[in-house]
Amino acid sequence: MNKTISMLMILMSIVGILDVIFLGYEDIDVIIRITCILGISILELLNSLLKSDEKIINYLQLIIILVLMNFGFSEMSFLLPIATFKVIKNKTNRFTSILINIGIMAYLARVNFFYMAVYIIIVNLYLYEVKKQYEDGLELNAFNRGQRYESHLMENKIRNLERYLE
Repeated sequence: MNKTISMLMILMSIVGILDVIFLGYEDIDVIIRITCILGISILELLNSLLKSDEKIINYLQLIIILVLMNFGFSEMSFLLPIATFKVIKNKTNRFTSILINIGIMAYLARVNFFYMAVYIIIVNLYLYEVKKQYEDGLELNAFNRGQRYESHLMENKIRNLERYLE
């Protein structure tokens, strides 16, 4: 699940960089905005490669994104739903997460609000589906382990019964 989220974060970082390049900002503004997006991406790569305490990096990413959006870096809005999900994924359901993201977006970035709300809904539905599939896989693995253990016990009982009969 973490690899999928990391790949989505990096993909959306690329979308944010392309957004900056094609919107026609001034040269220094483009460099600053791209550097900020790359910083978030580097944190994501460190999070997935180093296997460090991911809570700290997740909170750091979310705080950086919120601060930069507050200063008018609207391209960070592509990363907001993913960073928010990483922080609150085990604490809320998908609808609460959507409302939190839309509330933040309504407060910080009023441009293209409708499109960003649709984007937030789609990303949250996708992320919670990935989470559900991951949890189902863990549950299936635990069930299979239990079945193998029971099968092993039954085989031992059959062997013991065969020895007894002999």
